[in-house]
Amino acid sequence: MRRLVPYGWLLFIGISWGATQPLAKIAVSSGYQPLGLIFWQMSISAVVSGLVNMIRRRPLPINRRVLPFYLAIALIGTVIPNAASYKAYTVLPAGIMSLLLSLIPMIAFPIALMLGLDRFSFKRMAGLSLGLFAVLLIVGVPEALPNAAMLAFIPLGLAPSLMYAFEGNFVARFGTGGAGLFAALHAQQTAPEGTKITIAVKGLIGKCGCTRMVQGGYNVALGGGDTVERHFMDTIQGGKWLPNQDMAWRLCEQAVVRIRELENEVGCFFDRNSDGSLHQKAFAGQTADRTVHKGDLTGIEIINRLMEKVLASGVEKLQEHRAVGLIPTKDGSALAGVLMIDVRTGGFKLVRSKTVLMSTGGGPTMYKYHTPSGDKTMDGLAMALRAGLKLRDMEMVQFHPTGLLAGDHTRMTGTVLEEGLRGAGGSS
Repeated sequence: MRRLVPYGWLLFIGISWGATQPLAKIAVSSGYQPLGLIFWQMSISAVVSGLVNMIRRRPLPINRRVLPFYLAIALIGTVIPNAASYKAYTVLPAGIMSLLLSLIPMIAFPIALMLGLDRFSFKRMAGLSLGLFAVLLIVGVPEALPNAAMLAFIPLGLAPSLMYAFEGNFVARFGTGGAGLFAALHAQQTAPEGTKITIAVKGLIGKCGCTRMVQGGYNVALGGGDTVERHFMDTIQGGKWLPNQDMAWRLCEQAVVRIRELENEVGCFFDRNSDGSLHQKAFAGQTADRTVHKGDLTGIEIINRLMEKVLASGVEKLQEHRAVGLIPTKDGSALAGVLMIDVRTGGFKLVRSKTVLMSTGGGPTMYKYHTPSGDKTMDGLAMALRAGLKLRDMEMVQFHPTGLLAGDHTRMTGTVLEEGLRGAGGSS
């Protein structure tokens, strides 16, 4: 029965969306004015969204940086398309308006191509073109429009589809794993002029990797009784004195630099105290409250802001490309590039490069129960080993230390539990 719940919600949402067309037609035919309908629509949405944010304790950011974004979304996502659609509803049948709204994905794809947010696919373009042709064929039938004068309102009826398609791409454009994106940005900043930087990801930029899965936060010593030395000792003791101490010290020391960079240069919004300082909560294994966070969606906040930076940069992007081999030079003294597979087409692609930086993570998916992203399949380590490079500390497999044990009879076993539970005093 529980498996049917998502389908029930999907059916409910579909029916609700479909019902908006005849309801809008009834509203404007009853004498309601477009601006009045838009006012109440936006007011009700604002109240509901505000209540949801209050319940979830995630207040909406209000500052000079985000206000232009909100204004743009309000205009292209509500005011302009709704004003056009309500005006068109006064003349065009609800069925015709429903067909015109179905053009949104057909319009969104070319816009995404122009903005560099998607890759061209002949099959997708052909399918969308056929859909567009079918819609125009139906709309063009004389019986669909009883009055020939209605044709003049078709462009007005198309305006909402154009606006909604542009809105989706606008959000995506101004919305890989974090290490890879950070490395690409730093490489672009420090490389000599004319150097070409390329980033390849197995999935979609900002949608794959483990950074997006981070809930709890980012440990960093920012004063208030906490110090880098104290953070370092917590790290060493938590690792039972096994960590490389030079690397552990650099990790703790650079955390301060990175959190400032994420805030001031990348644009991450983290939770704050009433005095404006960063809010830091307790986390397991720490002797001080040093976890900077964005609610329980810290990873999504970091990866989205990094994604924005990369998409807006001149870094060449190869999405849905899986690296399968490091290609050496003829004499074997250096690397000539990386062999990849285009996941969409299955074809091979050789990317020539003088320098290769891998941030592919480990391979915990070899175990029955694992917590990282499913794309962590040890590709990078396997490529390095085949290329003759030495691997170290292979017994150190990273896993989320807090999970649910519910027995072999249920798929709930292995579910990640927020690590802050231990920081709050929870125990097994």
